[in-house]
Amino acid sequence: MHRATLFCLLLIVCVNDAARGDTEFIYNGFSGSNLHLDGAAYITQDGILSLTTCSSYITGYGFHPMPLRFASFDDYGMDSLSFSATFVFAITPDNSRSSGDGMAFVISSSPFVNSGKPAKYLGLNYQSNSRTAFLAIELDTVLDTEFLGIDNNHVGIDLNNLESIYSRSAGYQCNNYVGNKTTPTYEALRLSSGDPMQVWVDYNGISMVLNVTLAPISNLMPPSEPLLSYTVNLSNYFEVSHAQAYYVGFSATTDDMHCTAHQILGWSFSLSGSAPALDYSRLPLKRAQDKKLIKWLLPAAISSLAVLTALTCFLLFRCCRKRSVERQQEDWDWETQLGPRRFSHKVLRAATSGFSTTQLLGQGGFGRVCGGVLTTSGLHIAVKRISSESSAQGPAQFTAEILILGHL
Repeated sequence: MHRATLFCLLLIVCVNDAARGDTEFIYNGFSGSNLHLDGAAYITQDGILSLTTCSSYITGYGFHPMPLRFASFDDYGMDSLSFSATFVFAITPDNSRSSGDGMAFVISSSPFVNSGKPAKYLGLNYQSNSRTAFLAIELDTVLDTEFLGIDNNHVGIDLNNLESIYSRSAGYQCNNYVGNKTTPTYEALRLSSGDPMQVWVDYNGISMVLNVTLAPISNLMPPSEPLLSYTVNLSNYFEVSHAQAYYVGFSATTDDMHCTAHQILGWSFSLSGSAPALDYSRLPLKRAQDKKLIKWLLPAAISSLAVLTALTCFLLFRCCRKRSVERQQEDWDWETQLGPRRFSHKVLRAATSGFSTTQLLGQGGFGRVCGGVLTTSGLHIAVKRISSESSAQGPAQFTAEILILGHL
């Protein structure tokens, strides 16, 4: 009898553990996970769930592999639906900084929302006659007037429809401490900044209040006030029974004009209380930030290097030119004493019949001397052609010779 009782107790403990595993999970990074992936989604070597890359017109899905049964009993013994989730994400646009189209946290009756399409549809089912039930918390980064979007940077609640039942521009409430006084202020956030941010989604099936909270990852704890707080009976949209299970996960899209990397860095979920806290030390936060820095700093570094190279070449050119002018000025200082006597090579060549040997008058230390007549004035001249190969004398000796001849 004692052994039978002990066996029953052990069986109850095992069943409870299994039930807890079926209602709660946590991903501190996704390395080694067996998520249900589809479309462009994949797990990076760093353990990041990449839903889309910076490519055009693609869709990516990442769902928890097993469906979850949301049914539970409230204080009145009736079925109710409650859940809690939190995740860290990063949305990084391409070099054009034109982001799109956005991503969504999804609870759906199918692992991948039927008839989901890229671009403005966020991979969700947009057909009103579809049998697929879904709740989506959208992080929308493009203004879609077709679905009555409020701007190109908002968080919205979608229920079986892409027209949000409630939405607000992205931001969070933070508390500023001045002395002993606390002043709450609203701070705007740019969803597509590439910075890691955290979202908390909580629904109480008894009070029927759905809260969505957004904050930068540096907050670590959710703000005291949610960004969205909406009262809705989800049991009117979802079948709440132990026979019905639902899939939870993410979807994201791009279009032909907006290419963006949508990434999930960590995620936890619970059907029995608050979602487990993420271990930030195990999340691939630094790697995601490094990739963002490389993405933006690499073009900037290349541009800076090109400018620096061009500036260096310009300064070297000016320096060399200045030195050349100085040397030339030194070489022809005798002109200031004798007056300008400079002739072009073309004029001297014509005057000496191309420096012909028939015009040769002699040969000195600097080279040959040819006689000639200037065609313009008929003046007889003697032209000495300097040859560096036949002369060991320098510019100083040549200048001295010119000055002596000029005073004869």
